[in-house]
Amino acid sequence: MPSSDKLLSWHASITCLLFSDEVYRFLEQRAEDTLPAACDLYENAVSLGVMSKTYGLAGLRIGWVATRNQDIHAAMAAFKYYTSICNSGPLRILGDISTATQRNNHPTQPNYCPSKYTNA
Repeated sequence: MPSSDKLLSWHASITCLLFSDEVYRFLEQRAEDTLPAACDLYENAVSLGVMSKTYGLAGLRIGWVATRNQDIHAAMAAFKYYTSICNSGPLRILGDISTATQRNNHPTQPNYCPSKYTNA
């Protein structure tokens, strides 16, 4: 299997789009095993993430795409406006709660910030 460096250099050499399905990212048992997002490594990469897998929230239809390429971002945003409106209020609150819990689950972490939705 080729390394990610070889894959990225190949994509860059032919200037093509790389779509990275990262829905299982952050499920690693050790934080040091987490790979960087493709969009952080290559300008024409698009990284896809969702809340249903990593956060264990099946049915919570919240996801995101990330890219550094402004043209790709604009095209995706324009398409999204034609296909969906927004998430419901309760879904957004559940998303906020789960990300705050995952990100800030202990006061000794450097990014600890108590959420208004938790007892911290």
